[in-house]
Amino acid sequence: MRILLTGAVSTVLALSVVGPVSAQDSLVQLDNADSLPLVDYNRVEEPITEPETLEETPASDPTENGREPEKSKPKKDKPQVETKQLNYRISPGAEGKYGVGQLVTISFSRDVGRRKAVEDAITVTSNKKMARGAWGWIDRRTAIYRPKRFWPGNARIQFDVQLRDALLAVDDGVHYRPKSNRTYVLRTSRKFVMKIKDSTHRLHAIRDGKRLRSFPVSLGKTEGGYQTRSGIKILTSEKYVRLRMIGTDRLSGEDWDVISPYSIRLTPTGEFIHGAPWAYSRIGLRNGSHGCTNMRVEDAKWLFNRVMRGDPTVTTGTGRKMEVTNGTPGSYWNYSWNDWLKKSTTQGLSKSDGTSNKETKKDDDASSKETKNK
Repeated sequence: MRILLTGAVSTVLALSVVGPVSAQDSLVQLDNADSLPLVDYNRVEEPITEPETLEETPASDPTENGREPEKSKPKKDKPQVETKQLNYRISPGAEGKYGVGQLVTISFSRDVGRRKAVEDAITVTSNKKMARGAWGWIDRRTAIYRPKRFWPGNARIQFDVQLRDALLAVDDGVHYRPKSNRTYVLRTSRKFVMKIKDSTHRLHAIRDGKRLRSFPVSLGKTEGGYQTRSGIKILTSEKYVRLRMIGTDRLSGEDWDVISPYSIRLTPTGEFIHGAPWAYSRIGLRNGSHGCTNMRVEDAKWLFNRVMRGDPTVTTGTGRKMEVTNGTPGSYWNYSWNDWLKKSTTQGLSKSDGTSNKETKKDDDASSKETKNK
């Protein structure tokens, strides 16, 4: 049998011919059909089989073997720590040269909680042999570096400050860190020291270990409590060719009003070295000033023209001690070395300290002479 189909193929699902089939062709007309190709049903077709069904492997039970399933832990973000900048400065200014008694100060913009970290981060070295030194904390924001003895003359003392990103303070969860390192250099000039002895009424000017000149002086009188202070005083840059001084004597009530030539300030409380033309009768013989070191005018001029900021004066024998706060930072020389080390968190033994920790007996003797009678 030969069947011709016309119409939409998509509507023909199956076609069965039942009964005897004649050799005559039959025509099946599908409504609205287009002409379709002839299909030969005398051909044997392969049987249509059902598609295979894939068996799913059941998931393993996580509770098998007595183990509970692991639960994934949510990742916690680390809390962000607020960081703020901690500023610092080093003084004095690095311009020019200083006398061998000049001390170095580092100051911070807020309280430092981790002071040891500061001391460990600073290395101090010199191109000349120098004494052991230590940082001393005057308050929670300020530290002073002081060697055991005066700096060497004509030296270059270098401070390598490695404080960048160091955690120095924590306040209410906020971390404070400096943002920079620094290299600071202190340059000293010749070693010029003035030694004033009350017992002999003399001032000795010593340069690089050699006595240049010796001058007669008159110091503060005992009456009324005007004794000149014994101890170390460091010169600032404050000096005057002519300085007017006025005051009233505490004991007699007498006023004074004088012009003092070639005045060099020693303390902020009013001690000066200066020429005293009204006191020639006692200069070199006895004391009689209101605390200043009186000199002849020509001697005061000689000294005036040679001293500089940072030069030390060492006065002995007056019976009145120099206060450790009278003229900072220079007045800090008046702490004994052991007392100064108590102000350091590292006792001057920081592993990054570039100075020598070895002291000879000669060095110790020299130091004790400098601090005697303070």
